[in-house]
Amino acid sequence: MKHSELAHLAHRGGISVPKFFLYADSLSGLKDFKTEKIILRSSYTHEDSEEQSYAWIFESIVVERNDEKMILQKIEHLYTDATKKIHGKSEGFHIMVQEYHEIILW
Repeated sequence: MKHSELAHLAHRGGISVPKFFLYADSLSGLKDFKTEKIILRSSYTHEDSEEQSYAWIFESIVVERNDEKMILQKIEHLYTDATKKIHGKSEGFHIMVQEYHEIILW
């Protein structure tokens, strides 16, 4: 799962991992974020398993942090879309809410 791997990297140190939490009926974790934008990302138990990869079917969505109504709409969209794509097998599917850091290429 993407969120498990990121938590492991953050704990190990040496690699900067933006703050994140798993959405579970609350956006209270947003208070700890320092960025104006957030990114909603999927994380699925079988995302990159040896038997089957689902990585190509999920999306990430950038949203303004202070627009909770829009965040909840986009979370619902991710759940609905993913449930269709994984044929209703939503057990093990999570939404990560993460600080958004823009990458600037030189």
